[in-house]
Amino acid sequence: MEKFTQYEISPCVELDEGNITEAMDSLQAAEQRLNESYGKARLFWTLYGASGPGATEAIADVLTEEAAIALYTKITGLPLTPTGRSRRGLAAAPDWNLMFTEAAMCAWEHVLECRNRGYWRDQIHAHGTASIRLEVAQLGAKIEAAWLACEGWDAPFDWEFVPALLHRVIDIHGTHNATLDQYVAIGRGLSPKEDL
Repeated sequence: MEKFTQYEISPCVELDEGNITEAMDSLQAAEQRLNESYGKARLFWTLYGASGPGATEAIADVLTEEAAIALYTKITGLPLTPTGRSRRGLAAAPDWNLMFTEAAMCAWEHVLECRNRGYWRDQIHAHGTASIRLEVAQLGAKIEAAWLACEGWDAPFDWEFVPALLHRVIDIHGTHNATLDQYVAIGRGLSPKEDL
């Protein structure tokens, strides 16, 4: 069994008392199809997962787009943002392992830059470099989720966003080990104009 590397959310129309189901390219196309059926059809949403070209399968059918997005977030641990949309619903997902790794590496670069002062000096002194490196390696998904939630950030991800995010998380929670939801909330409110 191969893992999904891409997700799609599509509106679907069920016709002929459930005997025919059509996945539509857009909500507008689905609504047009509903109008053509004279009330003999219903609209629902499907979350699809794909593990490669032509290897797409329906994960679940739900009643609303919001429910499909919530399911996507529950599966991936990431919020769905408008930049993730494509013609059929959701754009090809990047290799999340690679994205999480890059985010964690950016965080580790920041830790190394700050290792002789303040919070990170104290953490390394108390727990050791290897322990802190392992903890920072596990922050990748949280940092990426915060980045996806952030709006209007046009400064570099690696040298601006990640350090600003970590500073803010530590300022608010007193630790870098905040929850995913806490990282997302801070990312959503972060502004490149803030003087951190």
